[in-house]
Amino acid sequence: MSQPLKIQLVPRLVLRRLVVFRKGKTAYDERFHTGVNIIRGTNSSGKSTIMDFIFHVLGGEVLGPTIQEWKEYAALCDTVVAEVTLNDATVTLRREISSDHARPLHIFFGPLETATRSVAEGWQIFPYARQEKRESFSQILFRSLAMPEASSPEGSSITMHQVLRLLYSDQMTPVQRIFRFENFDPPILKQAIGDFLCGVGEFNLYEKQVVLRDLEKKFDDLSSELKSIFSLVGGDLDTPLAREAIEKELDDLTKERIERYAELERIARSDFGSTEDTKSRELARRRALEEVARLLEKMQSLELEINTIEFEITDSNKFIGHLERMLEDIEKAALTYEQLGGIHFKYCPACFSPTNDADDPSHCHLCKTALDDSERASRGLAVKIDIQMQLRESRQLQEQRQEALALNLKALGSIRREHSSKAAAYDALSSAPMSSRDTAIANINRRIGFIDSRIETISQRLDLVSKISSMSDEKRDLNERISKIRDEIKAILAAQDKRKRTAYSLIARNVLELLHNDTGDQDAFVDASSFSFSFGNDSLSVDGKSNFAASSLVILKNSFHLGLLVASLQDNQFLLPRFMMFDNIEDKGMIPQRSWNFQQLICSASINSRTEHQVILTTSMLDPKLEGSPFVVGPAYSKEYRTLRIN
Repeated sequence: MSQPLKIQLVPRLVLRRLVVFRKGKTAYDERFHTGVNIIRGTNSSGKSTIMDFIFHVLGGEVLGPTIQEWKEYAALCDTVVAEVTLNDATVTLRREISSDHARPLHIFFGPLETATRSVAEGWQIFPYARQEKRESFSQILFRSLAMPEASSPEGSSITMHQVLRLLYSDQMTPVQRIFRFENFDPPILKQAIGDFLCGVGEFNLYEKQVVLRDLEKKFDDLSSELKSIFSLVGGDLDTPLAREAIEKELDDLTKERIERYAELERIARSDFGSTEDTKSRELARRRALEEVARLLEKMQSLELEINTIEFEITDSNKFIGHLERMLEDIEKAALTYEQLGGIHFKYCPACFSPTNDADDPSHCHLCKTALDDSERASRGLAVKIDIQMQLRESRQLQEQRQEALALNLKALGSIRREHSSKAAAYDALSSAPMSSRDTAIANINRRIGFIDSRIETISQRLDLVSKISSMSDEKRDLNERISKIRDEIKAILAAQDKRKRTAYSLIARNVLELLHNDTGDQDAFVDASSFSFSFGNDSLSVDGKSNFAASSLVILKNSFHLGLLVASLQDNQFLLPRFMMFDNIEDKGMIPQRSWNFQQLICSASINSRTEHQVILTTSMLDPKLEGSPFVVGPAYSKEYRTLRIN
């Protein structure tokens, strides 16, 4: 089967509308746009609360080491809803405002107005962390943004929360830090997040690392199981000679068993026993017959179950293939629509009548449905996500069926051997006439019983040899796959160094340009010749120095975040979703002119970019030149007129 078509997309996240509810009433409702969005107002008017709500509804965890509870007014609200654009698809997100951590996310694939008309239908609930039979909302959002599912080298998953920590420059984090502060914050995870968003990790590196980790775990489990088996039975079973010896012993015992039954028959035919002896043997024969019938019924039941499972496996393989083809067709259709646009029929495909070319171009000329690219993309994304989830569940069920089939086949083999033994015993009792030579017959029966027991033991040993052989083959196959993936990862890591230098250099150039355009309050910025940073160490430095005045550190930190965003707009290999939030651009005693200058730098960088993006920032000292501009969102807030309208 051909590989699914890969469509390279630049991740783009845009907040279109944010609504906050309290007891069913609207406490905040504002629309946002692409480019720069400025929320302005005096201190303590609730600007940071809105930023926290945005962070929360996009998948971030507001409560943590630095924030133990929601701000006073925020805690009075109960739900936040956001309409967002994920690449070209419009999606509505809903999340409860609660003191509980790791709240799930409700997702509706469509605009907010459509979502609000649906109480439950169309909404899907995804947990914060992935579960055995349920994907996390981070996986769904990553997939919707055409971002690969990512993990750090130590194996912990990169979530939407971790990504947003780099996209949200908040007030509570120390100004020397790049990431939103958390106590438990291993450098290896931060480095992985930063490199991932810079496109350093390659598109499939993390997937390969996850696969490698799973294969290595399976390899270790197999090695441990084989070691345990050999410690119990010895290591001599894993040789061709051992199997030959066991099979020879089985053949010898089988021949002796036939001979013993023949001897038993000769002795039994030589004389007839008493009536009591006859009754005893008849009772034994009936019991043997009942045992044979019981085993036969069990065999038939298992065979039926095996046939059912095999049918389900075959049917499920066809269904999985169908889903894979559907997924490929959807991606091809999306690419075709992107390249060619909608299909225009000259004749109706149903009745072959000429279509009306004078129809409204905003509607489908065939079925008259209103055309909306965002809704089309939302429906397509919903179908794609649903198919991917069905594929995942179907593959999991298929693995369970394969395991059940293997267990049933093993059980069937054991029962067949037992049935064969019992049937032979019954045949002997049925064919042999009653004899008085009980002692001789008893001795032969005891020997036959020992032979049957030994045959059962040897059969189990052969099963064990087969299992060891199968496990050894699987281990060898795993080792080959592990070596291959390790080589692929090694090649990717070798290519990363070049990508890292490119991405980091671009970020550094942008930051230096921003620092050179500062107001001159910090001489080291105006004359800076080099800028360096470390995601893992969460640090920034200019010409090797990182100790500056507090307000200059604010400029340095926010210049880095703006430089990172601008770099993503200049280089489409960045996986950063072209989205950034600033909530502390005038912290630490910054004078108005310096804040105004940085606001202009943000607006200028946005205007000069042709790539769709979004910046959301708050300020308590808006540049007068920006008042009344398209950049501002909502009214000017104050302590008397707060962002949240709560009585």
